[in-house]
Amino acid sequence: MIPYFGRHGCKQFLRLKPVRFGFKACIMTQSSGYCLAADLYQRKNPVVRDLLICSLPEKGMKGPETARINRMGKCPIADKKVMQKRERGSYEVISAVAWRDNNVVYTLSNEHGVQPVQYANRYSSKEKKSLQVTQSNTIHKYDKFMGGVELLDNKISNYRIGI
Repeated sequence: MIPYFGRHGCKQFLRLKPVRFGFKACIMTQSSGYCLAADLYQRKNPVVRDLLICSLPEKGMKGPETARINRMGKCPIADKKVMQKRERGSYEVISAVAWRDNNVVYTLSNEHGVQPVQYANRYSSKEKKSLQVTQSNTIHKYDKFMGGVELLDNKISNYRIGI
């Protein structure tokens, strides 16, 4: 979210975000935080066509990305209620991956599949110890490289311009 409190038709309100009012941006970065592409969300065009996983091969790019379940069309994958009942680390694959961690995570990838299955260490507050949970290869690759957007956000917040 790019903070903005004035009046504009593209301004969004996201209740559970630290920056609740502003412009919603879809950003693709390298793991170093370097911005490769950016597109602002607009109500009239809710699907960010240029950064969708389907259009990446045309640009010579590959990789996983997270997705909201309501943006996945009619992809026959387990919804949040079904996944919440499963144990942590369980996943389902059809053309996308749904994985249960602290919350349910949905990913799409044009490069990685489920195999080879990886393992991740997660702390269980219920059992008060660290556990190994299964993780699909798509989730593993996403976790490995996801820090780029957070790093870019950190740099932008440290060096924010006033205009």
